[in-house]
Amino acid sequence: MTDHEAGEPRGWTAFVARLVTRRPWLVIVTSALLGLVGGWLGVTRLPLDANTDSLISRDRPWMKDYLAFLEEFGDLEYLYAVVDTKGHRAEAEHAVDALVTALRAMPDLPGVYGRIEPEEAWRLSARAADDTQLAGLADAATGLRSLATGTNWLEEANAAMDRLGAGALTSLPPDEARTLGATSLLLYDAVASVMEAARGAEPGLPLAKVRAPEYLASDTGRLLFVAILPRKDFSTLAAIEGPLGEIRAAIAEVQRAHPNVEIGLTGKPVLQADELVTSTGDTTISFAFGLGIVAVLCVVMYRDWRRPLLAVLAFAIAIGWTQGAAALLVGRLTLLSMVFMLVLIGAGLDYGIHVVSRYTELRATHSVVDSVRRTLATAAVGTITGAVTSAAVFILAIFSNFGGLRELGIIAGAGLLLCAIAMVTTLPALLVVFDSRRTPKPVLDVPVPLGSVARHRGMAKAALVVAAVATLGAIALAPLALRFESNLLKLQAQDLDSVRWERRVLADSSSLSWFGAVPTDTEAETLAVIERATKEPAIGHIRSAFDIVKPTSEARSALVARLAAAAADLGPAPKDPARSWPPPQLAAAANRLRLLATLSGSRASDAERQTLRSLSERLDAAAAHPFSADDEAARARRDETFARVQSAARAILVGSTLPLRDVLPDALRARFVSPSGRLLVQLIPAGDTWELEPLKEFVAAMRRVDPRATGVPITQSESINDMTRAFLGISLLSVLAVALVTWLDFRSIGAVALCTGTLLVGIALTLGALTVLGIPLSLANFFGIPILIGLGIDSNIHLLHRAKEDEASGNAEIDFGGTRGAVVFTALTTAIGFGGQIFASHQGMRGLGWIMVVGSLVCLATSVWVLPAILHLLRVRRLGQRSSSTSLTPSGSASRNDLP
Repeated sequence: MTDHEAGEPRGWTAFVARLVTRRPWLVIVTSALLGLVGGWLGVTRLPLDANTDSLISRDRPWMKDYLAFLEEFGDLEYLYAVVDTKGHRAEAEHAVDALVTALRAMPDLPGVYGRIEPEEAWRLSARAADDTQLAGLADAATGLRSLATGTNWLEEANAAMDRLGAGALTSLPPDEARTLGATSLLLYDAVASVMEAARGAEPGLPLAKVRAPEYLASDTGRLLFVAILPRKDFSTLAAIEGPLGEIRAAIAEVQRAHPNVEIGLTGKPVLQADELVTSTGDTTISFAFGLGIVAVLCVVMYRDWRRPLLAVLAFAIAIGWTQGAAALLVGRLTLLSMVFMLVLIGAGLDYGIHVVSRYTELRATHSVVDSVRRTLATAAVGTITGAVTSAAVFILAIFSNFGGLRELGIIAGAGLLLCAIAMVTTLPALLVVFDSRRTPKPVLDVPVPLGSVARHRGMAKAALVVAAVATLGAIALAPLALRFESNLLKLQAQDLDSVRWERRVLADSSSLSWFGAVPTDTEAETLAVIERATKEPAIGHIRSAFDIVKPTSEARSALVARLAAAAADLGPAPKDPARSWPPPQLAAAANRLRLLATLSGSRASDAERQTLRSLSERLDAAAAHPFSADDEAARARRDETFARVQSAARAILVGSTLPLRDVLPDALRARFVSPSGRLLVQLIPAGDTWELEPLKEFVAAMRRVDPRATGVPITQSESINDMTRAFLGISLLSVLAVALVTWLDFRSIGAVALCTGTLLVGIALTLGALTVLGIPLSLANFFGIPILIGLGIDSNIHLLHRAKEDEASGNAEIDFGGTRGAVVFTALTTAIGFGGQIFASHQGMRGLGWIMVVGSLVCLATSVWVLPAILHLLRVRRLGQRSSSTSLTPSGSASRNDLP
């Protein structure tokens, strides 16, 4: 077969060759228009969905449970501002108050909670009091109503006492007598407390005392928390990017005003936002770095900037096609599928390099049109085959259970195919139009001793021995020493403020980012869940509404009903109630209580008589020490105390009428009761569930507590399982897929064995190299292995095609020509495209960069040394057999079937 015949396009390549050489502008304009349409579709119909839940297939049973939980209880993923008191509790509380005030002024923060207010605590009284305390409140219900609405507490106390005295003569029922007694004593106590506060003494009635707010604190009390619920916009990259900046600015301002404490920000949403910002920034820098370096290398290698620029132009058009395909096939970009651009810069340009390399090689001795035709006849098939194998690896992800991987597989697979199509259609057309007047320049020779390995038997054997020993060592070493890092916190940039604070919280108590959720329908069901959870060592804390309220019972419900009856038609507080009383009236009340204590005899206990005597003494003191109407400070103290008692009494009564959700403090309401009234038990892990084993133990414990348990720990654990299974399955299927595509290309089992065998040697050596370098696999980088399988086979296919071409052309030796440099160069572009990630601050992206750099170079080594060595030895063996049987072809070369 002549050289001309070997270079003639056939089949579909003949059609493409005729089209691009005869109608180049038609191809260019059509490609550009399709690129513009694709870009328009990408901008208008390819929205970003930054919700990490969107990465998970909604048809998974455990995901259905989680989505139902979110639908019922809403968003419970808070950011947490953490204040380390560092021994300055008062200053830390002031910092919390200042921060809450600043954050509540921000419109994008609908929920900001730093403490439980006194009124909220009083509102809980009917549900939080023990049975004895609740009975006392029920007996004093009328007195509480008088405190909340009465115009003169002392007169109402006297009236109740009069009814009680009159009832003693008419055999008053015990319940009514107890109610009248409790009412009068409560009102007398309130009067005495107001007067005590006016003169600067400590009031005796709890309702009159200043009740400190209860700050949200860690188990040790060292850390105080401000829970922040921002509005999340999942059409933006970080979802909370806008409010996050404002929150950090407010923290910085409060920190400056409170230098003795330390304030930070953490929680799952901020950890995710910081991760996205750092990883996206790292990827952007890597993308720009890789594209720039590849462009420079193209100019150096091809001694010209126009052809590489044309390849980049064709690549840009292919990106537009890919965006359009993504919009039509998937309809959105997720946080995972966004990395398709990194895949395309690492692989898509490689197809253009093969085309430009072969074209440049041919252009030295042929016309532009003839060079394009011969390029399509020789490089186009290998380019499409390599793209199909690479795309197949990604498309195989549609068989995984992890939705994010499926979408990435569809977009990246389609992108690779479209890049290859652009490089064998649009790029040749561009070359025909814009390279016609260029003086041919030889491509820079790449100094790789590939030809030596392919010509010398000793060197070929030595290369195979070295490869075999290294491969066996890698196979033995990798299973024993190659680590898998599943801790997502360790994959983040370790200098992130949110990561440091998450670790500080973990060291102090328990994580803020993880809790299991068990929704229940009844109190009995909730209490049963709590009881089972207490028996699980992997569960460190159990949070529910019953941390602050008591379970209901028939007796308690009856007592609460008495309080609720007193709250009926409560009405507003009086505008001008009596806030002080004349000394004679106070003294008369004291005498009445003293007389009652004396006359009660055996009908009252010692404690009850002591209460009467103590209260009479306090009223005597109030009568003996009246305050002047001109004493503004005393008046202010009196009015504050009066209002405090009135507010507390009203809160107790109103709280008795409210359902459980409404009676809970704002900071806790949404966490424990849904809007429809369902209850929630939160299970907090005992261990560090950022680590895989504690996470598995915790999830197993949750499911033993209740099979319906859900929450981030379960979605995280199951997603890890899905991704791990997908990695193993896709890796295996990738090998089978590339083997099948290789067979369809060459129709030879020998060719399949050569290409895939060499590839597997490269993958094994890559794993061994990662082990030696101490680079672990992780959830962020282990899919670099299937990517290497898809990309690594490409070099082998191109080299084998070139070897067969050399055989068919009658060359005495396998030279590989310009394909040698193209293979080396494409491996370098892949390494460079991903290599910028090794400088990333995000540890997961850095690991991906290392895997792709190491893997690309190792697979390159096996492609340029191991594969040619095998081809050389096979060729020598067959030539020897043919020589001994005198069956050489007339030209003295082997037939075109000598190679697999």
